[in-house]
Amino acid sequence: EHLADPLELDDLAATAGFSAGHFQRCFKAVIGMTPWQCLTQERLQLALAYLQESHYSIGEIASRVGYDDAMYFSRVFRKQFGLAPSQWRRQTIDKFEE
Repeated sequence: EHLADPLELDDLAATAGFSAGHFQRCFKAVIGMTPWQCLTQERLQLALAYLQESHYSIGEIASRVGYDDAMYFSRVFRKQFGLAPSQWRRQTIDKFEE
């Protein structure tokens, strides 16, 4: 619900009633990844939906999923999916048009 909001580990931990270190250890034990890895994964999944279902620019999508810097968003996206967001969008659109 708040993927685009800036998040601080201390705030998340305080909400759960833990220290930052304990929160991070518990989160990873239960979820299987760090809070930041989970946040990145969720943001990128939302970005995929925007790329597929909207005409938002890459910069607008980056902003909507919580990245202030579209270039950084593109690097994170490329690292995860092996393609730039614009390339992923073109390939996805091409698949649906076939």
